[in-house]
Amino acid sequence: MKNNILIACLFAASFSFQSKGQEVQCIFNPYNKIGSNYFFSTYWNGSQNMLMDGICIQYMSNSQEVYEKRIFKKGIIQLETTNYINPTRKRTHFERVKHDSTIATYTEYAEDGHLQRSTKYYLDQSGRRCWQDSHYYPNGKLNSVQSYAALRAEELRGFSSDVIPEHTVDSEGYAWQTVPIGVSKTYFQNGKLNTISTYGYTKNALAAYDIGLHGPYESYNEEGVLISKGQYANGRANGEWRYYFFDGKLSEVKTFKDDFGIGTWIGYHYSTGKVAYTEVYDNEKYYWPVPKTTRYNEKGQVVYEKEILLDGKGYVKSYFDNGLPNDITIYYHGPSEISEYYAYFETGQLKRKTYYRAKNDTLSAEYFEDGSIKHLNLTPNIGSENTKQCMATYYSPGKMQSQSYYTYKDGITDQHMEQFYENGNLKYESVLHEKEQTERDFYENGRLKSEKHYVNDLLTGNWIQKDSLGTTMRNCYYSEGFKLGKCEIFQPSKITSAPNEEFKVWRAAVVSTYMRRFYNNSIQDPSPSIVEKEKIDEEAEILCRVVEYCNQNGYTFLPNAEVNIEGKISYTFNAPISAYEPHEQQIDSILISRGFTITKKMKQGGYCSFELSNEDYHGIESFNEMFNSFFPFNSGYFNPNYSNTEIDFGLKGYGNYSSYYIERRENQKAYLVTLYNYGSSKIFTLYEDGDIEFYNGRGDWSQPDMSWYQHMWWD
Repeated sequence: MKNNILIACLFAASFSFQSKGQEVQCIFNPYNKIGSNYFFSTYWNGSQNMLMDGICIQYMSNSQEVYEKRIFKKGIIQLETTNYINPTRKRTHFERVKHDSTIATYTEYAEDGHLQRSTKYYLDQSGRRCWQDSHYYPNGKLNSVQSYAALRAEELRGFSSDVIPEHTVDSEGYAWQTVPIGVSKTYFQNGKLNTISTYGYTKNALAAYDIGLHGPYESYNEEGVLISKGQYANGRANGEWRYYFFDGKLSEVKTFKDDFGIGTWIGYHYSTGKVAYTEVYDNEKYYWPVPKTTRYNEKGQVVYEKEILLDGKGYVKSYFDNGLPNDITIYYHGPSEISEYYAYFETGQLKRKTYYRAKNDTLSAEYFEDGSIKHLNLTPNIGSENTKQCMATYYSPGKMQSQSYYTYKDGITDQHMEQFYENGNLKYESVLHEKEQTERDFYENGRLKSEKHYVNDLLTGNWIQKDSLGTTMRNCYYSEGFKLGKCEIFQPSKITSAPNEEFKVWRAAVVSTYMRRFYNNSIQDPSPSIVEKEKIDEEAEILCRVVEYCNQNGYTFLPNAEVNIEGKISYTFNAPISAYEPHEQQIDSILISRGFTITKKMKQGGYCSFELSNEDYHGIESFNEMFNSFFPFNSGYFNPNYSNTEIDFGLKGYGNYSSYYIERRENQKAYLVTLYNYGSSKIFTLYEDGDIEFYNGRGDWSQPDMSWYQHMWWD
């Protein structure tokens, strides 16, 4: 809102002017000046030895209508008028006057003719240059009124950390800094008063450039009702502040000292006028700056209390409408660290309690309404870097759902986990000691379903699986996560070779994956050099078998066969004729010797292009090896014919993006096959005898992913 930036953007270049009846060369450059405020700077014409003087007029093109007019006296603007064009109408008008303390006036109009702004420049009682700005709404009503004072360079020296350039100081000694002063008012568009603010400045504020509110402040709503009222001192709230509801009823009374609460704050309910809350600020008694807080309902009953003393001890309590406690939080070390927490049923019965670091233990307990335990988590401290934890959960009073015991002491881990059916029979059991673990699953009738053992989290030893009558269905021996030899009773999930049409689709998925790697050519997803047809067919067969295994267990995969259903491997060559023709015969010969078929060869516009197809996949490294002597580093001449719409697979109804990874484990005569879908995955082991299972015995079709297990889960 400083006038040093007003209008200056209108005159970014030098102009030639003429006066009526006599042509005069008059150049005005708004940057050839000394001073900061546009209207109070000293301007010169070409050099500082030639001050602007007299009349400068710029006429509109091909007419005698005035576009801009300025009158200078010893380099200082005495009058300025600017106009809009088509049609001509006033835009701005500045004029120096002498009337009481007024020294100049300025008006600014919108293009539709309504007054946007008016400014009156004046001298205060001390002779300081000041001005009052008034802004207006398009309907003509006043928007705001604000006064400012200019600061002299001598006042800023010693208080300002900035160097004050001499060319920014005008002939009267004023620099670019200005400050708001006096009473400022803002208005709603309906003409009603919105705010009244009082500004002032001090030497200290000046040094910090923190010159702002200092004095009374009031705010109103659009109906003219007082909403808030208070005082500022040096930019900060001080003294008593009152706040009101929309209809003028008292809402809150607060007291401040330099923006911080002091004394007692009181808030009121709108409907009854009764006290809604109190906040007591006392830094000699309470933990600063947290007040002692009490909240009340409209009946006057206490519903919330908070008190934290200087030593950090305190509490927070909330209450039901019947007066009984809802929850209680206890503090021993200040408000940032909870020590104890209690929650209650509306009957007064304890619902939950939690101890944090209390007596060096952590305890969390949840109760049914009859007082019996619903959930228990106890972690006592048993020494440095040692841990002990006990957990239990119940379906209903006395009916256990799960329990676990865990200890880590002197580098040794022990854990015992149990889960139960609602009939009380054991559902799952896990016993872990150091690096060895045994897992058992049970049927609801109590009979063993499966038993397996792990060493270093890898399936080791016998994995026994039984039916609900206790008959052994499968007994296999494992080492480091993989099956060894044949199972005693073997009922494998073998998958026959895929039908020809389905195989073609999965082969297309494999081809699409390799072509995507070529297309992206990323470090994270590197493109192999050469993949022979037999390898592609093998991956397609493996992929097809594992997906079929998923399908048999309720996970329906539908290959997306919209693109490249034949799984065609093709590339496009595109290079300048000047790079290709000298070696055309050699290049074509090399491609044909590597099994490529060349089609659609064209030479036009200085470029040669053709299509290549092959039963084997060739990556970037392969093309570099073949043609590095002709096209260094491929130079982008060979590109895969790949679409971002891949041949893909995914859960029915989901679509892209899914992918796979196949790893051969030669010693175990097996493949590890990972199927990815939307950031999660499942890992399977496919053995040469056709048996398929979850890798390492971890994973199922219903259990969500647990990060400490090696099985994954699709959403």
